[in-house]
Amino acid sequence: KSAEGIEHAISLVLDLFQKSSRPRVEPIGESIDDAKLLLMEVDKRAGEFREQFHTIQSLFECHQINLLGVSEQTFYGFMLALGKYCFIVADKSRPTVRLTFTLLHEFAHFVFDIDKPIPVDENLFALSRRVFSEKIGQESRVEFIANKFAQCYLVPVREAAAWLKTKHPERQAGEYAHEHKISPEVTVNAYLDAARMSGKRLDYLQTLDEAKRWAGNYAGDESIREFVQNASKSLSESLNHQCHDYGDEQWQLVSSVFGANATCH
Repeated sequence: KSAEGIEHAISLVLDLFQKSSRPRVEPIGESIDDAKLLLMEVDKRAGEFREQFHTIQSLFECHQINLLGVSEQTFYGFMLALGKYCFIVADKSRPTVRLTFTLLHEFAHFVFDIDKPIPVDENLFALSRRVFSEKIGQESRVEFIANKFAQCYLVPVREAAAWLKTKHPERQAGEYAHEHKISPEVTVNAYLDAARMSGKRLDYLQTLDEAKRWAGNYAGDESIREFVQNASKSLSESLNHQCHDYGDEQWQLVSSVFGANATCH
């Protein structure tokens, strides 16, 4: 319901914001249901974006995505496409490593799923924590691709595969999380994917515990949180100049969602 309220508020002020520029990307074949093949296809697309746009900030800015940070605690994030306008809404109160993953996850929906009806995210790591299925069904395909896009942008498959050749791959996963300021859950999922593709089956929780020993402080890249805050502030400031165009009830909803001035001056 909170997501519906935010969607309604956005629809009221839509034309005040920038139109988004959707990238042209080679689609992932709908017939691909083999998990390994699907992962490699997603890794390829994520690598292309990572090489062209070196930061998450540039991903959003270059594609003119309207980014709104809210404090809801009822969802991690969602992508809202209304015509040529795209909004990505993220719960900015979450830990920075989770916020980082959310932005990439929702960006993947912007790239691959803008014409599809997709639900508001539940547990972003739920699919990754399940047993690695050999086949990905249509009911989980959209979220699988979005999760793996975020994961592969942060940890390329080739990087995780290289850890398998070391004496202590869990240490490599933990140190990578620390160095790149990302969650060890992400690096461990990448490592486990690489292990499964090589025919090895490892215990998730045991591997994660070992990786966390080497991850140290993985609080995340605070520039990501600052980026969300600044983007949201920009949206709010744009609205403050237009408040007289809306009725009191409409403005109450809009101001509560966007953090604009509650009273119109």
